[in-house]
Amino acid sequence: KERMVTLIGILLFSHGSHHPDQQKQMDAIQKKVSSRFPNCVIKSASLIQGKEAIFSILEKMNHLGAERILLIPCFLFDGIHTQQSIPQLIQLFRSSYPSVPIKICDILGTDPQMIDIISNQITKNISY
Repeated sequence: KERMVTLIGILLFSHGSHHPDQQKQMDAIQKKVSSRFPNCVIKSASLIQGKEAIFSILEKMNHLGAERILLIPCFLFDGIHTQQSIPQLIQLFRSSYPSVPIKICDILGTDPQMIDIISNQITKNISY
């Protein structure tokens, strides 16, 4: 029996920066994540691009057939964007596309692996 694959859209989003290397770094992360999840539509965006750009990406994912969308906030700490800006944007998307489930995942800073990452940085650099 042939199994139907559910297409999932994943949006990695960050605060962003006007520094030109920021987008290159985010693109590199997107590419690496995409290689681990080849059956997903994975995009990246930054809030500095504006809410309209993020909304447009969500719409494109919907038009590509994404049946569910995950938003991955690439933030260390909760703030106004994770508590207000993005939830407002999601509410707008849900009102426009009520049949597409969309979920905001936890910020990266709450992941227990963050302590390992910090510890690794200390270990690598403690004897500078």
